[in-house]
Amino acid sequence: MVTAATTNKFVIAADDDAFCQQILKTLLTALKAEHVIVGDGEAAVSEYKKRNGEVGLVLLDIHMPKKDGYQAAQEISQLGTTRIVGLSADNDATTQSNAKKAGMESLVTKPIKKAELAKLLV
Repeated sequence: MVTAATTNKFVIAADDDAFCQQILKTLLTALKAEHVIVGDGEAAVSEYKKRNGEVGLVLLDIHMPKKDGYQAAQEISQLGTTRIVGLSADNDATTQSNAKKAGMESLVTKPIKKAELAKLLV
């Protein structure tokens, strides 16, 4: 059984798809992780700047408007050392490589499962 998150750090989750946002919100709430859900990479960077030092994990969809996940990860990486994980339906070698180059520690295939998310929160 998956239990509550052991981290006390804030989570920013960015995805432009309303269904994926709802999944993330439901899972993060069930895991008792304090979080905010935003709809694009630009908003994710903005939230990160507002919450300087509080953020323990940033989840970024790869394909988003305004700023995609790669661009947002690069910018957030320059601002601090927060863990960044990509979210994508694409799990090919190119996407994996591009995620690493952008500063993401890993790439999780969507839809993310509760157990996968719980591991990221520890």
